[in-house]
Amino acid sequence: MKLSKLLFESAAEKPMQTAIIADDIKLTYHKLAQDVDRLAYSLIRLASGGPCAVAIALDDGPEYITSFFAVSRAGCVILPLSAKMTPKELEQLLLQADASILITTLRCYDNIKSLSELTSKLNIICVEYRCSELLIASVQSTKSAVNFGNSGLAMLVPTSGSTSNPKLVMHSADAVIANMLSYCRAMQFTKPHRAYLTLAFNHIYCICAQILTHIYRGDTLVLNGKPFFVKDFLSAVQTHKITISSLVPYMAAMIANTEDAAQYDLNSLEMMTVSGAKTPAATLNKLKQKFGNIRFVSMYGMSEAGSRISLTSPGDGDWPAESVGKPIDCMNVRISADSEIEIKGMGIMRGYYKLEEITAKSFNDGWFKTGDTGKIDENGYLYITGRKNNLINSGSYKINPDEVEDVLLSHPDVAEASVVGQKHQLLEEVPVAFIVRKNAELTTENLIRHCRKNLSQYKMPYWVIFTDAIPRNNNHKVDKVRLKEMADKLS
Repeated sequence: MKLSKLLFESAAEKPMQTAIIADDIKLTYHKLAQDVDRLAYSLIRLASGGPCAVAIALDDGPEYITSFFAVSRAGCVILPLSAKMTPKELEQLLLQADASILITTLRCYDNIKSLSELTSKLNIICVEYRCSELLIASVQSTKSAVNFGNSGLAMLVPTSGSTSNPKLVMHSADAVIANMLSYCRAMQFTKPHRAYLTLAFNHIYCICAQILTHIYRGDTLVLNGKPFFVKDFLSAVQTHKITISSLVPYMAAMIANTEDAAQYDLNSLEMMTVSGAKTPAATLNKLKQKFGNIRFVSMYGMSEAGSRISLTSPGDGDWPAESVGKPIDCMNVRISADSEIEIKGMGIMRGYYKLEEITAKSFNDGWFKTGDTGKIDENGYLYITGRKNNLINSGSYKINPDEVEDVLLSHPDVAEASVVGQKHQLLEEVPVAFIVRKNAELTTENLIRHCRKNLSQYKMPYWVIFTDAIPRNNNHKVDKVRLKEMADKLS
C-alpha cells in the first residue's frame, strides 16, 4: 500500500471537503488529488528507470504536502528535507540518500546551485502555488538515477541529529500507516477536525501525527508556514475554529506563559498534543490550569518508531504530568537492565540506510534500543528519565542533564534551560547551563542559590550562560552538539 492511497481514498469520499488552507490558498481534496497526479506524472517521466529517492526541500506550505503524496504516487522513496537547511546540510543528506530527484523552490535552488558537482547529478523540479494553481517547472534534467528496485521503501527519514550526525531511517508505507492507525485509536478520534500545523513538515511527528492522520480522516489542515508565535497561533484558532494542534516543549512553554489568551475566542480548541522531547511537568500543569477546557496529551515518539510510541489517552483523566503515557496498541515497551527504553512492534524502522553495522547494534534480540532511559510505574505509565549518550561524566559521577534542567526550570524566572557537559582537564566534564530568562533581573547568584537547595554539589552548574535563545535544529529539538561547542569555547 502507498501512502498516497490515504489521500485518494479521502478525495473519493469527500471531494469537495477543504483539505488545505494556507493564507489565500484553499485546496479541496479533489483539487489536491489532481495536483498530486500532475506532479507524480512529472516524477515518473524523470524516474524512468524505476523507483528512486526524491528529496523534498520546501518551505512548510501546500507545495510540501502535494509533493509528499506525489512522490508516493509515483512509486518513489520520499526524502523529507526542508528549505531552511543550509547548502551543506542538504548536500550531506542528498548524498547519503543517493537522491536522484530534488523538488524545491527557485529560491532554494539558487542557494544550492553552487554545489555543481552534486546538482549536476540531480533532476530538479521547482514547484509553487499561485492563487491555488500549482506551477511545475523542470529546471534541470539528467539521466543518472539510483534505482531502489522493489525494496518496498516509502520514506528515508533523517534523524534529528541533535546529538550526532543524522542517519536515514528506512520505513515502509505499511509500517507507518499501522502506527498512524494505532495513534488514531489511542486519540479516540470520533468527529472531523480542523488541525493547525505548527511543526516542521519534514519531521516524523508532523508527517504521522498531523499530515497523514488528518488526510486519512478527511480533515482540514490549516498551515502556518512561518516561525511559531503565540499570537499567530491564538489568532488562527479564533479565525479558523481550530479543534486540534500539536506542540513541542518550547512552544508549550510559550503558550503556558502567555498573557494574551484571554483576548481570543479559543472555544473551538479541544485538544493539544505535546511531544518532541521531554516536556517539564511544570509546563503541563500550568497549561492545564490556564486552559481547563482543553485536553493536553503528552506523547513520546521518534523517527525509528514510525512516529508514536506512547501517549496519555484523552480518556486517562488525571494522568501523571511527569509521564509520557502508555504504549499505543501497536507498540511494546520494556526497560532493560541498564534502564534503557526498548521497543518492538509495527512501525519500527527496517534499519538505517546503508548502515548495517549501526542497525545491528541498535537492536537487542529484536527490540530497538531507543537511547532514552526510563521507567514504567505500577499503572503502566512510561517515564523518560534521560538520554544515555547525554550523561555528563564528571569525576567518578555520572550527571543526568535532565535532572539539572528540571531544577533550573522550577525557578519562576527561567523560561528555558539546557545543560551540557564541558570538557574539563581534571574532571573530564562539568555541567554548563544555558538559560533564557523570563526576568532580566535574574542573576547567576540567584540561580546558584536555587540549585544548591535542590542539587548535590557535584551536579551544580559550573557555568551559567544567559542567552536570548537556545539553538535548535530543523526539528525544533535543542541542538546539543552546538551547545557543547559553545560550552567548550568557554574553557
